[in-house]
Formats: sequence, structure tokens, C-alpha cells
Amino acid sequence: MNSLGIKQGMRKKFYQFYRRYFFPFLFPFRSAVKRFFYLLKLSIYRLSGREIIHLLHIRKTAGSALKKALLNDLISARYKIELHQHSFRLCDVPPGDKVIFVTRDPVSRYVSGFYSRQRMGKPRYHIP
Repeated sequence: MNSLGIKQGMRKKFYQFYRRYFFPFLFPFRSAVKRFFYLLKLSIYRLSGREIIHLLHIRKTAGSALKKALLNDLISARYKIELHQHSFRLCDVPPGDKVIFVTRDPVSRYVSGFYSRQRMGKPRYHIP
């Protein structure tokens, strides 16, 4: 039993039922609703007179370090920097918005990816 008094097995059955019957129906609408609220948020920033700059995160090109460096300066009087995950693509950027991304030497990026696979995706500073 958990804090709500629901048995673990009952909760598992509910999730199985939900995934089987409701999730396939709601999935297309969920992404549309999420996109609607995202565009609404960007519109609010545009109405306040700020330009939107999107930071696209390309794997193994110091995107995480750049995000961490910019974390305290995301909103200024003129700009709003919008941070994105790996799944956000260039075609997802609304027309007219500016984009920032970092590139890297392909050989060093490949080597970095190889070592990342050896560490099972954990950062170098991860100590078990």
C-alpha cells in the first residue's frame, strides 16, 4: 500500500489499462496542446518587445556547458534565450526567430562520443 491506500498491483493494472486504451487516443492531442502553450509563451515574450533566441543542443558539442553558463542570463531587456533539449530540431524554430548552436571538429566529437559510450553516457565527473 502507498500513501493513498492503493495497492501496488491495482496501480499497475490501472496504468496498463490507461496505456492500452487511453494513451493511443490522447497522444496526438497531447503534443498539439504542448506546442500550443509553448507558442503562447513565446508570443507573450514577443509582445513584451523581446526577441527570442533559441539555443539548439547538438550532442557532444559543449551544449550543456553553454546552457550552464547562460543559466543566469536567460532573460534580458531585449532578448529571451530559449533552451532546448536534444529532440528540438531546426525545423521546430518559428520563422523569424534567431538560433544559436555550437559546432565541433568532427574527429574530436567522434572520440568524445566513443568515450561517452564507454562511460555509459555518464559525465566524466560522475563518481559512483
